[in-house]
Amino acid sequence: MKRPLESYFEPAKWWVIAIILVGTIRILLTTMGFPNELVKFASMTVIMAIGSVYLAVWSAWHDWNYRDLFVFSYFITVPYMAVEVVGLSLAGLSGQMNIFHTREYSFGAPLWLHLTGHIIGGLTWEPWTIWLICCVVFWLTVKMYGKAADTRV
Repeated sequence: MKRPLESYFEPAKWWVIAIILVGTIRILLTTMGFPNELVKFASMTVIMAIGSVYLAVWSAWHDWNYRDLFVFSYFITVPYMAVEVVGLSLAGLSGQMNIFHTREYSFGAPLWLHLTGHIIGGLTWEPWTIWLICCVVFWLTVKMYGKAADTRV
C-alpha cells in the first residue's frame, strides 16, 4: 500500500526535531570551544537509534510494513546528514577542527573527503543500514506481539 509522504511525518516528526535540536546543541557547543569529551554527549546517533526502534515498533503496531520503514529510515538519516554537513562546513569555513571533523571521527581523511562521504553515505548506505536494523526490530515485534496487517515488501 502506497502512502502519501505526509503520512510519515506525524509518527516521525518528534524524532526529526530531536535530531536537529541535539545536532544544533552539538554545533553550538563545539563552536563555543567546549571540549570534545563533553560535546560527544550531545549524540545524534543515540537519538537516531532510539527513534529507529520506536518507529519500527510503531510501524508493527499500526499495521505498517517494511516498505514504510524504508521511508522512515530517510526521515531519520536526512536531518542527521544535514547537521553533519553544516558542522563539517563550519570546520572548513573557520579552518578550525571541531567535533564534526577530528581525527577520531574522520579517520584522518581530508575535510572534503569526509564531507563527500557524509553526503554519499547519508543518501545510500546509512538509511539502508537503519532500514535493516528497523526490519529486525519490526520482525521481532510482530513475532512477540502478533502479525502486522501487511509485512510484505
